[in-house]
Amino acid sequence: MLNPNEEEVNTEEISMATILDLKPPPPFDAEGDNSSLAQRWKEWRERFNMYTVAANIKDDAQKRAMLLYVAGPSVHKIFKTLQDTGTDFKTTLEKLDEYFQPQKNVIYERYVFKQTHPTPGESVDSYITRLRTLAETCEFESAENETRDQFVMACSSHGFRTKLLRETDLTWAKLITISRAKELAEKPASNISGHNKSRNNVNRVKDEGNDEAKDKVRHAKYVPKPHKQNQCRNCGNEFK
Repeated sequence: MLNPNEEEVNTEEISMATILDLKPPPPFDAEGDNSSLAQRWKEWRERFNMYTVAANIKDDAQKRAMLLYVAGPSVHKIFKTLQDTGTDFKTTLEKLDEYFQPQKNVIYERYVFKQTHPTPGESVDSYITRLRTLAETCEFESAENETRDQFVMACSSHGFRTKLLRETDLTWAKLITISRAKELAEKPASNISGHNKSRNNVNRVKDEGNDEAKDKVRHAKYVPKPHKQNQCRNCGNEFK
């Protein structure tokens, strides 16, 4: 029977094995496009935080070391140039935030936001998520209103956009409800249209096959009669 110390060691081994099974996020690209640096750092931070929670990394010193190691060589070089970085995880993260966040280009972020349109076949929820994510770095006074307006202006359907513009009190929640209802209503119609198109194609192939068979029968029935020739018994010449 195992003693308590042996059981504790086994538990730690299992915990360490679980941590090793998890893959941390890839190194952060600190040398990429500066205009999107702040947003990319924010997204990378979120992934790193999820990793530490999933891996059950709670020790402050271990989290700090993991942050600097996983972030990659470029971030580590930047960190060594910063002042008053401290020795704890919170201060280290704050210093990195201060370095990456001020490099955000708000004008560029808003330009990208305004140029964002739904892609062909993209769902309403997917497009909404993209707009909300982009709005986070635009520093809008009302991100919800800006996102609503962009959704309406970028609508690919002129008729549906006109319908939305006629709404006297189009709230964000109301816009989502109307758009989702339209999307659900169009799915059955799209399926029926696709089914009819497929059936018409099959019928057209059948008709073409029938016409070809009829032509073969028609040609088979027609056999040209040989031209009858008469021969003179006296001279041997042929005449009609």
